[in-house]
Amino acid sequence: MHKNPLKLYAILLILTLSGRLGHGQNSSIIVDELFNDWSLNMASYTDGRDNQNGIDLIDMQVSHDDRYLYIKLTLDRELCLGNDLVDHEIWLHIDTDHDPSTGFPEQDGYGTEIAININGHYAWFNTPDPNARVTLGDIEFQVAPTFTSSIFEIALPREVKPDGINELFLGDTISIAFNDDKDNDRMPNNGIVFSYAFQPTTTTSASPISIEKTSPADIRVVSYNILFNNGFSPSAIDAMQRVVLALEGDIYCFQECSEDTANVRRLFNSWLPLPNGKSWDVGKGSGRVTVSRWPITEDWDLNRKTAHSIDVPDSISRRDMLLVNGHLSCCTNNAGRQDQADEFASFILDAKRPGGTVSVQDSTPIVFVGDMNLVGFSQQYRTILTGDIQNTALYGNRGLLDWDNTDLTDARPLHVDSNFVYTWRDLQGDGFPPGRLDFQFFSDAVLAKEHAFILDTERMDAAMLLANNLQQNDTRVIADHLPVVVDYSLKENTLTSTNELNGHRPSLQVYPNPAKDVIYIDTDVEIEQVIVRDLLGHKVAQSASLEGKVSLPELPRGIYMLQIKLRDYPWQHVKVMVGMEK
Repeated sequence: MHKNPLKLYAILLILTLSGRLGHGQNSSIIVDELFNDWSLNMASYTDGRDNQNGIDLIDMQVSHDDRYLYIKLTLDRELCLGNDLVDHEIWLHIDTDHDPSTGFPEQDGYGTEIAININGHYAWFNTPDPNARVTLGDIEFQVAPTFTSSIFEIALPREVKPDGINELFLGDTISIAFNDDKDNDRMPNNGIVFSYAFQPTTTTSASPISIEKTSPADIRVVSYNILFNNGFSPSAIDAMQRVVLALEGDIYCFQECSEDTANVRRLFNSWLPLPNGKSWDVGKGSGRVTVSRWPITEDWDLNRKTAHSIDVPDSISRRDMLLVNGHLSCCTNNAGRQDQADEFASFILDAKRPGGTVSVQDSTPIVFVGDMNLVGFSQQYRTILTGDIQNTALYGNRGLLDWDNTDLTDARPLHVDSNFVYTWRDLQGDGFPPGRLDFQFFSDAVLAKEHAFILDTERMDAAMLLANNLQQNDTRVIADHLPVVVDYSLKENTLTSTNELNGHRPSLQVYPNPAKDVIYIDTDVEIEQVIVRDLLGHKVAQSASLEGKVSLPELPRGIYMLQIKLRDYPWQHVKVMVGMEK
C-alpha cells in the first residue's frame, strides 16, 4: 500500500509533541545517594542541555515498587535541592490522574494535582481544594543527598494523603514535569508530556533488618543526637532506657548531650550491668558524651569533636580504637563546617604519622561518628572521606586517611524497615524533608562493616517492637534525630587471642562453597558454635555440632555469612554461596 509521507510526518510530529509514556523496569530503589541501582532500561526522559541562561534540567528517571514512586533528577551543576545555597526555585509537578482537564494547568498537557516547591519546603495540593498548601512532611517527600550534588533521588509514598483525607495518586498513570522558575527551564519543554504507568509489581520496598548483632565479637557503635539533652529528660528517660537496652551497644556516642558524666555512668551501670562488677566509662566534650563498656584511656579535645582512645579487649583487637565523636556546625555555617572537617583530616593524618602530636599504633581502628550537619557544599563530605584539606595553610597538606592510603568508608546504614538513609526528620513542622545528617565513617583497611541500621520505632511493625521491648513512639519522644548503629569486626590481620599471641593461628577450611544442603568445616581447634545468617543479619541456621557439619534448610539462592566460634578464638566469618551450582 502506498504511504503518504506528509501524512506520516504529521502523525509522528503529533506523537512527539503530545506525550511520551514510560513503562520501563519497575524496581525498588535504595535512596542512599549512590545511584547504582538505577538501570538504563528504567523509564526516563532526557531534556538535554537547552538552557543557556542558568540552571539546566538535564534528565529524569522514574521507577516504583509497592509503596513508593522514585525519581532521579540530573542537573547540569551542583546545588542543594532543599535550600538556596545555590539560588534556584525548582518545582516538581505531578498530574496524578493523568487528566489535563483537572488540577492546576501548569503547562500544556498537564493538570497538576501536586506542585512541589522543593527549595520552599511546601507544595500546592489541588485536590479537592486548589489553594491547599501542605508541607513536604505532610506528603512524606524525601530527597537525597542533603548536600550539593548534580544528581538527586526523590521518593514519594504512593498511598499518601497530603491533607489527611484525599489520596494523592488517583490512577495507574501519572505525568511528571520539572521546572526552575528562577532560570525559566522546563523538563519536558512546553508542548511535550512525559507520562509514567504504574505497572503491577510484587517488588517490595524493603525487608525488615534484624537489630541483633551478627556476632558477639563485633564492636557495636551507636551514634545519637538526643536534642538538647532531651533523651535524659524526665519525659524521655524511659524511652531512652528502652532504646539503649534494645541496641545493646558497646560504645554510645551522644550529641547535644550535656548530662553529668557521673549520672550517665550510674544510669548505664543500672541499665546494662557489666560482668565482674565493672563500670561503664564515660568521656565528655562540649555537648558530646561518649559511653564505653571498655576503658577510655586518652582524650583529645577538638573543635566540635572529641577524640577518644578506647582500650578494646585483646580478644578483639591488638590495637586500641581511635573514636571521634563529632557535632559539626549547623545550617548555613559552611565555612565553620569546612574548618571542622579540615581539622578532623589533619588530626587523623597526624595520628598516622610517626612522631606526630597524637600518637597511635599502626593499623589502629579509626571511627568518626556524629551529627555532621552536611547540608551545604559537598566538599565537606569529601574532606572527611578523602583528607582533601582546603585550608592547607592552617591544617597542613592533604593526605589519604586510611592506613592503606585510601579513603575512609561511609558506613551508610539503612532504616530497619525501609530503603532510606535519612537520620533526621522534621518534628517541628518547618517543612524540611528528611535528611541524612548523622554518619559513621571508618577505616576499612582495618575494620569490616558487618551489620548496620537506623532505628525509627515509629516505622517498625508491632512484632519487632514487642520482640525488642520497644514502644512505637520511643524515638519520636527522644529526638528529631535517629540512632545510627554499626557493628564492626576487625579484619583478620588485626584479630588476636591468647593462642595467637603464642604464635598459633587456627587452620580453617569451609567446603563446599557454593553449597546446597550441607557445609563442612575442617579446623584444628574445637568448634563451639556455628551460625548461618543472611545478609540482613537474620539467623537462618545454627549448629552446636562439634563434628564440623552444618545442615542447611531450603534457602533461597544467595550469599550467606557463616559465623564460626572456635574455642579460645574470636568468631570467624566466612561468606558462603548457598543454592548455587559451581
